[in-house]
Amino acid sequence: MHTKLRLLLLIFIIGFACSSNHDSDDPTPQKEDNKDSSGEVTFSEHIQPILSTHCVNCHGNSGGISLSNYSGVKAVVDNGRLLKAIKHEDGVSPMPKDQNKLSDEKIELIESWVNTGAPNN
Repeated sequence: MHTKLRLLLLIFIIGFACSSNHDSDDPTPQKEDNKDSSGEVTFSEHIQPILSTHCVNCHGNSGGISLSNYSGVKAVVDNGRLLKAIKHEDGVSPMPKDQNKLSDEKIELIESWVNTGAPNN
């Protein structure tokens, strides 16, 4: 009887350890609540890592739309195309091109940052 109990306990412990909550497919660094300690979404800590992971491969510094630096991102924010593209809205090419839409959480972070004036912070 004790052997069965020990076996069940071992299975439970292994199952619990294997069910840790992490997303190895998404290398975007994120804090638990995705905001800095003041609750603010920042370009350097939140937006730039998303763009670096999902956008800069195609939209780097090689002409066209550049999302590798703040000034390039701000230009696309100001003309309204960034949010439309990542939300897959009509009138713009859905981005990232030929890939799944960004997660709702990432889109909400970007939208929050844009709605605060897209500061260079």
